[in-house]
Amino acid sequence: MNKFVGAAAALILAGVAVPAAAAVNDTSASSSATAKIIRPISVTAGPALAFGTIVRPSAGTSTVVVSSGGARSITGGGDAVALASTSAAAAEFTVGGEGAQAITVHVPLTFDLVNQTGGGEHLTVSTTNSQFANNGTGDYVTTLGGSLGSDAPGLLVKVGGSFSVTPTTSTGDFQGTLTVSAKYN
Repeated sequence: MNKFVGAAAALILAGVAVPAAAAVNDTSASSSATAKIIRPISVTAGPALAFGTIVRPSAGTSTVVVSSGGARSITGGGDAVALASTSAAAAEFTVGGEGAQAITVHVPLTFDLVNQTGGGEHLTVSTTNSQFANNGTGDYVTTLGGSLGSDAPGLLVKVGGSFSVTPTTSTGDFQGTLTVSAKYN
């Protein structure tokens, strides 16, 4: 009988040993975690886009142009003229941030100048810029200069524009807002 009790005790002990063996099968893994902290992106406005004073045409349609280099010209079939006593200038925006980072710069394809003197007439300005070819969206992907860990040298974007003027364009002071934006990709 002692042999039977010894065998039963061995079976009970074997049954207790099975859960202990299952604990050996528990497993885990570890992964590393990372983060990169960079400077905020910035857009700083410099000189504003200025077309100067324009004498509307007596006949035909004229297009008033300020290039992204700041040169003013008048084209088209009208006889509009720019007063030489007023100057023209392209707008300037400087984009900064963390060196070597991919960004998207948005230069609107158009914006409106609104007659502030009366009537509220709008002149739609079509833009050009010094950095990017017109891609039809106004969103331009580029990479800031410099290297990670350093302040990027400023990316200078000069913006010019053009609008049409006719004999029926109202007289007055036209103003509008040109907004250039940028974001990290």
